[in-house]
Amino acid sequence: MASLLVTVFLADGLDTMNALQAGLVRANRHGARPWSAFDPPPARSVAATVTIEDTSLDGTLPAAGYEQRMLGWARSVETAYALT
Repeated sequence: MASLLVTVFLADGLDTMNALQAGLVRANRHGARPWSAFDPPPARSVAATVTIEDTSLDGTLPAAGYEQRMLGWARSVETAYALT
């Protein structure tokens, strides 16, 4: 599931990814989970170069530059897990 969110974010941007995530959360609240109960992540091909900690900067997740930091993180995840 996480790989889907990363892929959608990279292809279509933050708003589209947020809409997808909101739909998945709504579906899960009603017990109609549209994915398997256990979806293990793929094996990493390399270590991620950008972490979630990097996107938060000082832990406050400042709005300025947020989408650019998330894009850097998503590209790092895409590379680490060979999602493309």
